[in-house]
Parts: sequence; C-alpha cells; structure tokens
Amino acid sequence: MFITEKTHRDYPVQAYDGKPCRRDILDAIIDRIEYMTNRFSRVLFIRFDLRYPRDFYSSRKNNDIQRFFNSFTRYLSRKGIAFQYVWVREQSREKHQHYRVMLPLNGNLTCHSWNHIERAERLWQRALGIDYPGRTPPKMRPKQRRQQTP
Repeated sequence: MFITEKTHRDYPVQAYDGKPCRRDILDAIIDRIEYMTNRFSRVLFIRFDLRYPRDFYSSRKNNDIQRFFNSFTRYLSRKGIAFQYVWVREQSREKHQHYRVMLPLNGNLTCHSWNHIERAERLWQRALGIDYPGRTPPKMRPKQRRQQTP
C-alpha cells in the first residue's frame, strides 16, 4: 500500500522512509497524466488546495468535495474542455482537513489557470454555503453617461 522507493512506474517519486507515498494515489495520478498526454498535444496542469475556513465545522465525509466537483466538472464540460482530476484529503495537525487537487486540462483549449482557479474558489464557497467578500469578482459599475455640453 505504501512505497518508499525513489521511483514508481518509471517516474521519480519524492518518498522517504519517514514519509512514504500511497501506491493507489500515485497510480491514479500517473494514469491521468498518461491519459491526458497521450490524448492531447498540450496539457495544462493545475494544482490547487481547497481549504475549510478556520471556524467551519466539516464532517469527516467527503460530501463537500463531491458537491464542488459536481459543479466544477459541469463548468468545464460546458466550456468543452476535456479534463481529468485527482483529489486527496489531507488532515494535518490542524483541526481542519483540506483537499489537494490536480487538474490536467486540454491545453489546446485553455492556456491560463487563473480563470479556472477563480471559478474553483467560487464553487468551493458555494459547496460550503458561504460567501466571503472580496473573494468573488466585483460587481460591474453602472456606465457613466457623458454630459453633453450645451
């Protein structure tokens, strides 16, 4: 289940005796990398974290991440962008768990990560039922009318 070797399936791995890597997670990552790189001439890899707010209660279940990915995959599908994803839940010494996400996208259709990460932040907030001011795009200002000179 865990590996400490320096390679796995001919890929370098940062595994150590005190910090082994899970074989099933490495296999899922490698499978998705190979699938996307074999299918598309360009692949955009995005890695981001989804964190719970400090004073937010979260169950140990993965309902929130499932709600997030239901919305996020719908967003990418509507854009016509082929994708794969891998997520893992991490529980550190802090009380709150967080998720690490790897998202390979068809790089022929998208070449910047910022719009996808911005959307991910909004959809994560929606999945949690919260809204933080300043984390969503500002509302458009009404157009100013030019005053005509008499």
